[in-house]
Amino acid sequence: MYYCSHALSGPEVRYPPIERLALALILASRKLRLYFQAHLIKVITDQPLHQILSKLDVAGQMLKWSVELGEFNLEYILRTAIKAEALADFISELANLENPPLTSRWTLYMDGSANLERGGTGLVLKGPTNQVFEHAHQLEFKATNNEAL
Repeated sequence: MYYCSHALSGPEVRYPPIERLALALILASRKLRLYFQAHLIKVITDQPLHQILSKLDVAGQMLKWSVELGEFNLEYILRTAIKAEALADFISELANLENPPLTSRWTLYMDGSANLERGGTGLVLKGPTNQVFEHAHQLEFKATNNEAL
C-alpha cells in the first residue's frame, strides 16, 4: 500500500467534487507512474469519472487530464454501497457541506486497537443535539498498532 498526500491550494479548493476526484487520480498517476505503466489500475468510485474523462467535448484541464490518463491501463468500476460504509459515506457527505452552522455539527471519535490475536475499531458519533451512536467492529485480518513486526 502506498500513501500519496496533496493539500488543495488556490483554485483547486473551488473545484467541483468530480474535478477533485480527477485531480486525485492524476496526482496519483504522476507520483506512481511506474506502477500505473506496469499494471492494470482499477479505479473504484461511485462517481461517473469514466464518462466525464472519455467525453470528447470536455474543455480545459479535464481534457488535458483525460489525455494524460489515456496512456495507462485504467479500469473504472462502479462502487456500490456496503452496509458498513453507510456511516462513513454519511459523514463524508456532511463534511462536503460548506460552512455548516455550529448547531448542526456532528463529531466523530474513532479508536483502534490490536493485539496478537485480533484487531478492532470503535466509533462514537455525537450529533448536534447530543445524541450518541456507538459502534464497535472486529477486524477480520491481522492488524498492528503501527508497530514494526
